[in-house]
Amino acid sequence: MGMRISIILMFLSLTAATMASEQDEYQEFYFFDQENRMENTGPVEFEVDGVQPAYLIINGQSQPFNPAIMQCNTFWIQGSTCWTQHMQCPFNSNFKLLAFTQGGLATMVEVYPGGDQDVREYRLFPGYTQFVFRADAVGRHTINFYRLGEMSNSIIVDVLPTRPNPQPGGLTDPLSHGTILIDSVEEGFDPNAEQILSDSQDQGFLSDVPQGEFI
Repeated sequence: MGMRISIILMFLSLTAATMASEQDEYQEFYFFDQENRMENTGPVEFEVDGVQPAYLIINGQSQPFNPAIMQCNTFWIQGSTCWTQHMQCPFNSNFKLLAFTQGGLATMVEVYPGGDQDVREYRLFPGYTQFVFRADAVGRHTINFYRLGEMSNSIIVDVLPTRPNPQPGGLTDPLSHGTILIDSVEEGFDPNAEQILSDSQDQGFLSDVPQGEFI
């Protein structure tokens, strides 16, 4: 039994380390609102002069930023040093999006992991328009906009089930709101149960994760 518990705890540690590593790769693209009051905001006119990214990431490939060849109706996730179109971030974090257009009315569509859509109309500014979004549901979000019948590229945001509020120093604890179910008969759980994380959707865990089973 002791060996089995050790293996379970090792699995949890490796899972937490993997999730933290994946998020570190995208850390410049998201931030936390300390009071958890920030909701989706926008549009705000954004002046890029003086704060241009060093490079862009398109389909996993980086290229130098050149404003002269920036295509109209493009959509970006704004980072501190670069812009991208796909990222991973923790549940309840915030991120900034930039739309580059000639201005005018546009329809923004965010497709949630379950298929629900949040559709809103905005008046965009000529040049860059900035939005702030909140990672309010675990899973994959797809965001794009339509202007004059033309669709922008899609923004893909994979929201991971991690601790909503950062710890001091900006660290996150991906397991702080889960419940460890030690699969022992003495504790009242089925030793054949496959998963050890409880399904707590309100804390950001996936709703389709199997639970431990009482016997």
